[in-house]
Amino acid sequence: MKKIITLLFLGLVVAISLFAWTLTPAVPDTPENPPEVVQAQPQPPAEMRLSILKAGYMQAQEIFSFRGGSFAPLLSGMAAILVQHPQGDILIDTGFGSEVDAHYKTIPTLMQMLASYTKETPSAEQLRANDYAFDKLRGIYLTHAHWDHVTSLPDFPGVTTYLPQSEMDFINSGDESAHLLRSFVEQGNAQLATYTLDDGPYEILARSRDLYGDGSVVIVALGGHTPGSVGLFVNLPSGKRYLFAGDIVWAREGYQIPAERPWLARRLVDHNDAGVREAIVELHELHELHPELVIVPAHDRRIHETLAQYPTTER
Repeated sequence: MKKIITLLFLGLVVAISLFAWTLTPAVPDTPENPPEVVQAQPQPPAEMRLSILKAGYMQAQEIFSFRGGSFAPLLSGMAAILVQHPQGDILIDTGFGSEVDAHYKTIPTLMQMLASYTKETPSAEQLRANDYAFDKLRGIYLTHAHWDHVTSLPDFPGVTTYLPQSEMDFINSGDESAHLLRSFVEQGNAQLATYTLDDGPYEILARSRDLYGDGSVVIVALGGHTPGSVGLFVNLPSGKRYLFAGDIVWAREGYQIPAERPWLARRLVDHNDAGVREAIVELHELHELHPELVIVPAHDRRIHETLAQYPTTER
């Protein structure tokens, strides 16, 4: 019996040590030679605008957001990005919706135990309160299909949600992490459509789609987090440029260092570790090549605070 207890104790020590190791700093391999760049030459219309609709947040810590982080608090923001364009406006993701309390109960119990959430005014309600004309919305473009990016979709009846075919296949595969969006479709609370990324390379990314044909919004493949996860470049008339990068990283340190999520977080949310690492390296290289480019992880509230809050807009 004593020997069994000793072995169990040693096993526990090893398991704890391995878990602690996954929280330590680790930098993904980056290429020795600079990547080939396809120079962007956007021609955004003067009327184009950008703003953020902050709709909630979750309490987090650095150490669970990127390897090498401290125990310092890190707010994980939930927001929608509104791009106003003469050819029709779009939302990038949706932020927490009006029924988030019910939606939160659909996520895995472990995730509920690890994070609490706080609601703010849903994005649709913010727009309505400012007399926004919903018929201006050309569509909602998701960075990916996870619950916290789609929870407001029922608040936008009649507005089509767009994603790549690979993400549609992921939703239709029955994967549990796309359960909420799949339930919206089954209940008639969301209408989905697909697009292709067939406009060739953009910057250092291999596949892209120029949404308006003027270079103002360019969607690029940033796979790994889900099979069809994407990022969206938004190029404003002022010359300011953004890349809304979804959940490839949860915090800016992820692409600055660069650093991936710790093992437990990856097990809970990432579809393909290698794909995420590749995308992190791409974000890091973009950051190095274009220091002026504002890369916006979908949940880094620190960066959200620097964006114009609707109805204030940036041009």
